[in-house]
Amino acid sequence: MTRRPVFSKVTRVTAFPKNPTVEVTFGRDGRVNKVRLLESSGYSEVDQPVLDAVYAWTARGEALRKIPARDAQAGITIKFTILLR
Repeated sequence: MTRRPVFSKVTRVTAFPKNPTVEVTFGRDGRVNKVRLLESSGYSEVDQPVLDAVYAWTARGEALRKIPARDAQAGITIKFTILLR
């Protein structure tokens, strides 16, 4: 499940962001363990809501169930470009 970022009205009117790219690591339970901003939108007031939204994502599937339960640091890492325009 994904969640959309929430931007302030001022940011929506004044920012002309590039599409940011993030690297997301999902743990065995489907929750996000780690998010890394690989390419910024060019605006911190856009990047932070994007990161906050990504941390609320969840995933599911066979690949996650194959992650060893005893390894809390293990996960599946995927790179995404967030399309803002």
